[in-house]
Amino acid sequence: RVRQASSCAEHGPMALERVRQASSCAELLSLIVSNLWELDSLENPRAAAGRQKVLLPNEHLERMDLRSRLVSIVELLKSSPQTKPHVLLQLVADERLPLVMCDASRLTRALLNLMVNSLKFTSSGVVTLAMTLLDDDGHVASIRFEVSDTGRGMAKEEIARVAEAYVCSPAEEDGGMGLGLAIVTQAVHSLGGQLTITSPGRGHGSSSVFTLRLQHALPEDPEAL
Repeated sequence: RVRQASSCAEHGPMALERVRQASSCAELLSLIVSNLWELDSLENPRAAAGRQKVLLPNEHLERMDLRSRLVSIVELLKSSPQTKPHVLLQLVADERLPLVMCDASRLTRALLNLMVNSLKFTSSGVVTLAMTLLDDDGHVASIRFEVSDTGRGMAKEEIARVAEAYVCSPAEEDGGMGLGLAIVTQAVHSLGGQLTITSPGRGHGSSSVFTLRLQHALPEDPEAL
């Protein structure tokens, strides 16, 4: 009995880690499925419109703690197969951020796609997910989202086409389809923002930025009860 108890204690952390990895894989699989749905929308906007109203509402606003959601995104990637031993994932979140009403699914999808893309092209260094409060009148908050990395960077001609569907980076050696940033662009647009991608050049990293104006989630809101 002592040996069994000892064995359980020793395998506890290992089992917990396996559960975390399984959860991460499930979340990333969900992202892939969402991306395939968005791909279908990109290719067949008219055919997808009717189905989207039934299976994936155009807008589903919910009460959202942005900082908590971003922490979960970073932690998800840290325990996923995408993580790399020589790449630091970090979160920089403005402490003044209010609770907001937002389509959490699409915002999460956009940020997760950007993070996965940055990890893909960063062999060592840092990938940062940052969120800054630009303006807040007490009712609507203007919030800047940025995913930056110290990876391979891009030339000007790459930046001009990188958000187009099926345009792959010359460094994409793993058979990628070049859809991630096209899907992010669409998701950000549906949230009322515009994705801007910049890079000082090859070997100097890149940055993806968008700004959203989000309504405060008031305490008396039914969603909060």
